[in-house]
Amino acid sequence: MTDSRRPDLDDLEAKARAATPGPWRQGHVERSHVFCPASHVDRMADERNLLRLNPHFPYEADAAFIAAANPTAVLWMVERIRQLEEIASCSVCGALPTQALYCGACFPDGGE
Repeated sequence: MTDSRRPDLDDLEAKARAATPGPWRQGHVERSHVFCPASHVDRMADERNLLRLNPHFPYEADAAFIAAANPTAVLWMVERIRQLEEIASCSVCGALPTQALYCGACFPDGGE
């Protein structure tokens, strides 16, 4: 059974690698803005405004989340998910067990 909430890790990794590198931060005054170091864009400024959310709506939480979910953080999470899935996968067929420690197809008796 496939979990519909599961992101496509290859797609997520490709998008994170193509994005402006982190770290990103939420604006201190302009709370609906997300900034990145200018060294990634323009060496003449300290920071660049990466994203401006509509300031007429209460999107400060969205800006904080976007800043936290920068490419560096996303790439770390993708790598960690892959490591954990490799550890948890069935040693015989490579499938990820859903609830049990053993793959039901390879160990119908539950590994007993």
